[in-house]
Amino acid sequence: DFSKVVAEGLQLGSIIGRKLMTRRESRELVTNRLRTGKIDTKRIAHAGYGIENIFNQIAIDSYNKANIHLTIDASGSMNGHRWTSSLKMAAAIGKAVNMIEGLELQVSMRETHHDGPVTTIIYDSRANKLNHLKMLLEMYGCNSMTPEGLCLEAMIKKNIFVKGHSEMDSYMINICDGAPGMSGYGGRSAIDHTRQQVKKINNELGIKHIGFFFGKEEQGCYTRFTQMYGRKNSKALEDATNAMAIANHMNKELMTK
Repeated sequence: DFSKVVAEGLQLGSIIGRKLMTRRESRELVTNRLRTGKIDTKRIAHAGYGIENIFNQIAIDSYNKANIHLTIDASGSMNGHRWTSSLKMAAAIGKAVNMIEGLELQVSMRETHHDGPVTTIIYDSRANKLNHLKMLLEMYGCNSMTPEGLCLEAMIKKNIFVKGHSEMDSYMINICDGAPGMSGYGGRSAIDHTRQQVKKINNELGIKHIGFFFGKEEQGCYTRFTQMYGRKNSKALEDATNAMAIANHMNKELMTK
């Protein structure tokens, strides 16, 4: 029962959501006393006195729609603080996205079942209410292997990801604590395979990604993690309870035009 940590995540999400809500609002900038544009009714009376700058122009500054796909490693090694931190962060992002028009979220779990890779889509804000995410996070556990790239490949083939384009900013957040590994899948070949899927997500689907690694940078697993997700797009979190680091990153990304 993870109801307490999920409740904490929802509270955190309310704070994040309020910050994003004000920053992502459309803004109008009105420039007056111009020679071209829309007639300014307040100055039209001056037109007969040789005054030509009776126009104004309105510039609307708005953000693209945005989609976030949060995918979480549900392997057994994520158990403990790493798992509760992941659940808290998922609840926080879910709550924040639910508060803001033009933002959507999908949450997926990567795991294995009977020695086979499994991707479970537990939430899609386009189809589910926030309470659906809350309910599943409260009961979802982790106890399997790390299929990593196999799950990413399946999501690409099944068109699970939302493509990015000129009017849609699309992001993938990956949470993990180790290198890929399961029956018949591991080592250098699995790392290379995962890296290839990440490149497809970037280049073919137009999705920006960030990989968060629960652990220390000096760990060998982190080196392998950066080989899959790229050093610039990888971040090690030594404190697994620091869900705010992930929330702050997305806050920064969503405010970049």
